[in-house]
Amino acid sequence: MFEPTSRPMTDYGGFHQSNGIYWRFVPQDVGTLWAGLSEVKARGMAVRVRGAGHSMNGSSIPRSGEVLIETRGLDSYVFTRPGTITVGAGATMWDVQRLLEPLGYELLVLNDGNAPASTVGGYVSAGGFGAESWRHGGFWESVESIDIVTLEGAVRTVARADPLFSWLFGSMGQLCIIVSATLAVRPRAGGDATFPLGKRGRVPASRHTWEKTIWFSAFVPRPVWGEARRALAAIGERHGHMWQARPAYAYSLPFGRFTPPLIHPAQQDLVAVGIWGEAPEGGFDHAAVRALDADFTLWLRAHPDFRRYAQTELLYPGFDIAAHFGPECFARFREWKNQLDPSGRLAPGLLDLPAQRASA
Repeated sequence: MFEPTSRPMTDYGGFHQSNGIYWRFVPQDVGTLWAGLSEVKARGMAVRVRGAGHSMNGSSIPRSGEVLIETRGLDSYVFTRPGTITVGAGATMWDVQRLLEPLGYELLVLNDGNAPASTVGGYVSAGGFGAESWRHGGFWESVESIDIVTLEGAVRTVARADPLFSWLFGSMGQLCIIVSATLAVRPRAGGDATFPLGKRGRVPASRHTWEKTIWFSAFVPRPVWGEARRALAAIGERHGHMWQARPAYAYSLPFGRFTPPLIHPAQQDLVAVGIWGEAPEGGFDHAAVRALDADFTLWLRAHPDFRRYAQTELLYPGFDIAAHFGPECFARFREWKNQLDPSGRLAPGLLDLPAQRASA
């Protein structure tokens, strides 16, 4: 069931790499996943979960001796209720969109780039947004329920009314294994297609080789988004030698039903502002990236109501996740972690307190 390998695995940016021998496990359905988790529990092994690997923080990179669960086999879909599709966590958002288009429907929000990147499970774990967020809000506003499995073997559907629901968005694979999600869909413009109730199958997978880019983003209150974007753009310009810069961006995230606490503590309209660029000839200079990261971090510290998009961006070892989320949010996050993963075997390390990290 598990395949041992020492093949190096990196995150999207190539900044973090696996080490030693780890075990790969590719479940094809909930049954095989549950069986695999039973073996993992019996052996007391640590687990990481990886979708398309399109983040840069290293949280899905296996450490020596760990089991890496790759979700690409969890790609089934079914139309069980009008206006929604339930789809496996391992299908990419863009492949789900490609499935829907000839049926006359589309997702409300998905990643930009016109190509497969984040999986459904990865988009939940990141707390995603996209070009249509100005109209529909963050991805969390168009998710109706999430099916999860814990390392203890509990299978659960987390609906919107469940207190856990809002904590899954932006949770960085720390709380549970996302198996599938029920997403809102809408008819395509000008379409009059009959809803394909009962249709089921597997989402056809496509692949895309992405250019190497790096980005720095912050969630900021709407009233200050213009000032924040200008300040962030100025930071990017000061470090222009680091990359082939692209224009600074801004994504409007109007408040709907809630804002995930791991994205931002305020329940209000937000804007995601950011800077990004491609690797220069010869690749990124890590010292130069660290210098920009240091300036970005200082800017964030000067604005306590801003939040870094830590769920997808480059995080260096020693990043203080407790300080990033703030004491109240971090304490609640740890409570959920202790409840759902009491043995601490799911993606261990991220939620350790600084004192625990220092003594390890």
